[in-house]
Amino acid sequence: MAKIVFTAGRVSGFTCPTDKAQAFLWDVTAPGLGQRATPAWKPAYVFQSRYQDNTIRLDEPQKPLARVLPVDRTPRAISADQKRMLWRRHCEEHTRAFDAWWAVGGVPLRPPMPAFPEVCRGLACGAETRAGSPCKRTSIFINGRCKLHGGVSTGPTTKRGKARAPRNGLAPKKQSP
Repeated sequence: MAKIVFTAGRVSGFTCPTDKAQAFLWDVTAPGLGQRATPAWKPAYVFQSRYQDNTIRLDEPQKPLARVLPVDRTPRAISADQKRMLWRRHCEEHTRAFDAWWAVGGVPLRPPMPAFPEVCRGLACGAETRAGSPCKRTSIFINGRCKLHGGVSTGPTTKRGKARAPRNGLAPKKQSP
């Protein structure tokens, strides 16, 4: 899997070794563009990319993308809950990569972060508003909700917080000056 700059001479001279079933030559300037050759037939151009953790390789330019992608994995077929799950997974991977970078001292060059899932672009909060309609805000946090619908509090978790909880309603209200 050599990566070179495609030129007319290199592309026309590329052949598959006889001891291999197929050979690939990848272009440096156009990511995903390559040339595939087998011993039995002439070389062909291929395009390879990633979509939802799956590798997609198009060998024939006339082949429609809808036939390459599984029907149930197209962006419209993914529910909002599945998009929210992908969003959370992306945020967790991003946080994990950033924490690993920061743990080694935060070298000046930041490592490449995980790619943002395109199906999550424009993901709305979706929480039920007081009017009964779903929230349309697209600025969401890791939990998949906006700042207005962050979720119900889980209550106190520490011993000190649990001890203070019963006294919360008994304290007098503070007056503002």
